[in-house]
Amino acid sequence: MLWMFQRVMFGEITKEANRTLKDLSLREVCVLLPLIFFIVQIGVYPRPFLSRMDATVKHLITQVESKNVTARC
Repeated sequence: MLWMFQRVMFGEITKEANRTLKDLSLREVCVLLPLIFFIVQIGVYPRPFLSRMDATVKHLITQVESKNVTARC
């Protein structure tokens, strides 16, 4: 797999038409910037996203623990 990645990403350009390709267009940058922003925000300050799941996670934990207790008996 590493061999394939090296050849695709760092190999020589075999077709002349590929030499003039741009990396990203303005449209692609406009789509990626909000995604990158949210990824960084979730990584730096995840509390707003995780707090929405608190009630559901607590309910799931109580269900799993109650089934675990009944399975032991």
